[in-house]
Amino acid sequence: MTTEAPEQVEQGSPEFEAFVDLVSDLSKGNPGALTTLLALQKESEFVFVIAVDVFQRHDIKGTDIAVLASDKCKRDMRKFIGLITAASLEIIEPSRIKELAKDQMRQVNLTQAEEDLIAGILDDQSPGGKFNSTQNAEGAT
Repeated sequence: MTTEAPEQVEQGSPEFEAFVDLVSDLSKGNPGALTTLLALQKESEFVFVIAVDVFQRHDIKGTDIAVLASDKCKRDMRKFIGLITAASLEIIEPSRIKELAKDQMRQVNLTQAEEDLIAGILDDQSPGGKFNSTQNAEGAT
């Protein structure tokens, strides 16, 4: 699977076509999902690959992606990345991610504990956070 952005590969190339097919399959024609996927890929190819894995493993597509990004994360890409990271690590249960994604009626929200967890993940990914700190990577505290 390739995740190179269309502007990085020649239009019509196999890589470009694979990217278009992947994004088309995941977005299912939903403009919110398409916008989210393209913004995510532009933000971080690494996180895009993780998100694709999460979405494919849990059958989250189209409107479900748009609901997660728009309704649950309030169109905050950083928060969305934190949610995807938590889902990938199964810190937030897969069934809970599906429940959030399927909630088109906006009756299910992230709990305060989940919000705090996502914020913690985001803090850990920031410069100096424990996922990026050389000191912590070497096992020191």
